[in-house]
Amino acid sequence: MLDSFMRQLTPIDSIIAQPNRVYTNSVAKGASAWPTLSTHLMKVGQMQLLRQQIA
Repeated sequence: MLDSFMRQLTPIDSIIAQPNRVYTNSVAKGASAWPTLSTHLMKVGQMQLLRQQIA
């Protein structure tokens, strides 16, 4: 399990044969996670601003 995960994280040294297929899947996966990530980042930013104003 860790071996396959490690292979996915290693950088690619060559040109990807079918970039449309690879990047389309990657963008789709990232787009589905973006709203949740964005919400959490906004909350953290708001907490930091409040903490700075209180200090």
